[in-house]
Amino acid sequence: MDFTTVPPSFSTTSWSPNTNVNGAMDGNSSSAYYNKDGELLIYFLNGKYYDSSGAVLSGGMVPNYYSNVEAGDRYPVKNSCFLKSFNSDTIYHYYHFQSPSTMVLNGGYSFFNSIKLNRLFFNGNQWLIQDLDTLSALGNSGYDYCSVPVVSELAFTNQILLAHWRTGAYYDVKMLEITNQGFKTPLATSVHVQFNKQLDSLYALRVLHFSPLTQKIIGLTSFNLPRHYWRFYTWHNMGGANYVKDPLTFPLVFPERFDTTAYQRIQVIKSTLSNDGRYLFCLTREMGDPANFVLPVNSSHLFRYDLLSADSLEFVLNAREIRLDTVVPWYKISDLQVGPDNHLYFNIGESQQYSNYSCRRISRVLNACEPDTSLISVQLNFATRP
Repeated sequence: MDFTTVPPSFSTTSWSPNTNVNGAMDGNSSSAYYNKDGELLIYFLNGKYYDSSGAVLSGGMVPNYYSNVEAGDRYPVKNSCFLKSFNSDTIYHYYHFQSPSTMVLNGGYSFFNSIKLNRLFFNGNQWLIQDLDTLSALGNSGYDYCSVPVVSELAFTNQILLAHWRTGAYYDVKMLEITNQGFKTPLATSVHVQFNKQLDSLYALRVLHFSPLTQKIIGLTSFNLPRHYWRFYTWHNMGGANYVKDPLTFPLVFPERFDTTAYQRIQVIKSTLSNDGRYLFCLTREMGDPANFVLPVNSSHLFRYDLLSADSLEFVLNAREIRLDTVVPWYKISDLQVGPDNHLYFNIGESQQYSNYSCRRISRVLNACEPDTSLISVQLNFATRP
């Protein structure tokens, strides 16, 4: 999607699987790098680097690249990212990957066992790619499929938050700094202890974001607590890699409900932040009640929370549901992001298999970030793309 046009325009790039293992569902990991005017310079798609014209860069094909996708649309495309160096014209790019022979399984789900870091720069004639570092998980462990870039003007550094799954334990969340020598663990270690104890330990990255404008990290409390104790936490930057948890926390609540279901029957599937860091959008579903043999509900709910609320009561009162006006199963919404135009975009896959190239809808929520919620509206059929 090209946001330099109004409305956004579209372009399509063809790709094909690199392996025969789950070939039709080979992971479509994508990321793009733009200049300050919003013009595309280079992008990464399915293990290859391309220039803006769609030509593969010299040396731009990643050898033996493989991303296993077992559940089709359940996996969002968030496992690679471009970052600009603060000290030079260097562009960094990292991506999660694994080889088919070393899949890491936990409860039937696979985890990426390595993270690759490359350095890219333009020599005046062409883009050059340099292999910088590879971070491999320990035996019988793996990384979650999603990591969070932390681009801090205050700290003058590029960092990533990374969830590491270990056999017989929950995730731990680490912070890594990206340097010209590769990955580096920041000296401040207290932040790691805080993350480990306070972030959602089942899916550490269902709610984990960094807001460049507010310089805050947003996360969700531990999964193994009773649901009515679930809270959104924030950490603010004290300089460098030192993030300190804020004393104010907010409850995970179903907007406009005031009985027990307001707190105990919600599961966050995906989430995203507004560009100014104020609003947290959560794609959720209602959980069942095992005690009464009530099954979970597959239909999606879209909630908006105001992270600038003065206290927990104001947070609850400011919470809103953006009604989708249709029954959309949560597992058919594979990604949601706020665009530069402050509309919220999400894609709906009518088929769960990546081998089906038809029946793809791009939907959007107009004025999703407006304080006046009467201005918000939903376009479920904004565009259909192959």
